[in-house]
Amino acid sequence: MFGNIKYVLGEGSLGWRGLLWEKKMRPSERQPRSAIEAWQHRKVGRLLRQMGRIPHWRELPARGRPPRPGDDLREWLAHFPVLTKETIRRAGARMLAPEHSDRNIEWCVTGGSTGEPLRVLKDFSTRVAAQAACLRGFRWQGVDPGDATVFVKGMGRISWLGKVRCRMQNFRLADPLNPDPADTAKIMKMIQDFSPRCLIGYPTYLLRLAEMAAGSGLHVPVIFSTGEMLFPAQRRKLETVFSARVAEYYGSNEVSGIAFECPRGHLHITEEHVLLETVDDCGNPVWDQPGRILVTDLDNQVMPLIRYELGDIGVLTREPCQCGRTLLVLKELQGRLQDYLQNARGNILPAMFFAELSRHLTGIRSYQLVQRTMDEILFRHVPNGPAAEEEAESIRAVIQIHLGREMRVTSEVCQEIALSAGGKMRLVMGLPLKTLQN
Repeated sequence: MFGNIKYVLGEGSLGWRGLLWEKKMRPSERQPRSAIEAWQHRKVGRLLRQMGRIPHWRELPARGRPPRPGDDLREWLAHFPVLTKETIRRAGARMLAPEHSDRNIEWCVTGGSTGEPLRVLKDFSTRVAAQAACLRGFRWQGVDPGDATVFVKGMGRISWLGKVRCRMQNFRLADPLNPDPADTAKIMKMIQDFSPRCLIGYPTYLLRLAEMAAGSGLHVPVIFSTGEMLFPAQRRKLETVFSARVAEYYGSNEVSGIAFECPRGHLHITEEHVLLETVDDCGNPVWDQPGRILVTDLDNQVMPLIRYELGDIGVLTREPCQCGRTLLVLKELQGRLQDYLQNARGNILPAMFFAELSRHLTGIRSYQLVQRTMDEILFRHVPNGPAAEEEAESIRAVIQIHLGREMRVTSEVCQEIALSAGGKMRLVMGLPLKTLQN
């Protein structure tokens, strides 16, 4: 109960509603499939009524009749086009409900791992559902609200209010990518004094922390990995260094709380909040084989995301999990490996590191980092204002701080960044990292 109070103090009404919704979700995870699908049908019907008021969706050609009870929602959704980031950018304000209150809504900026962040508007209901999904997923691993938790991440800019909220919820922040020995010592002392029950972060950050903690005897019961692929060797290293139970969760800034690992090691879809599809190149549903992951946010009424392509590849299965939860399982998650920059000593910087830097750029519209050799990187960028040169220099300096002054970073000004054969722009084009996959 005291942990719940801490959580509500930090999150306010969002935290309170999230706790209530999570309590409601607990029994639903073991309901018969028919009950879960009926829940999704009701939410899809509500979304359809809202979409009729939104210019982008209203202007689409007729897509057939509404779903009927008993219809397979994935087959029915196949009549809708796949929603891409570029489609959202082009549509702009036509993606939004014409009448919405500025109260309790939030603009979310994606990580920008493609080099150009995307802005998505979330209403209160989708934020509550996402909070509830996280609370439940963490509880599956024995982590409750208010438990001492350290977020292992690149700091970026944190407001004083954000810092206060972290403290109130019993959270702390650690940035292990700073190579300064004095900062490393401070991080280790903070974690040892704080004795967290849980660490959360991208694998790259968690592994750097593991290097710092090796041989220290530091024990953390639970580690949550997210944002990047976690290879078996990496999982074993985290388990060994911290004597921890390591679990993954799959989410996105646009939707949040998509799938969480159960104690049996399977990623269960948060089906009360999202409808997940895996489709082939023609957009048709596939099961038990790799497919493009599409997500429909069942709760966002102010900016509905229908069949939104996350850019990931995964394997969705109907096979039941031995844990007894009836929520569908994301059997495999492929293609979430972000490219890295690296040096000959084995130091690395992931694309997600630069994606976080992208949030604060004003003079550069988009950029791409191409590693040519182990000691040379090309920095391509599209200027967007007078601050471009200064920001380019700051990125070059960051690379050299982490990968060494001997790393040459050359700049190339472009009118646009060339797309890959698949129509995507990669933020980082690195050299193969074979050792991570062993």
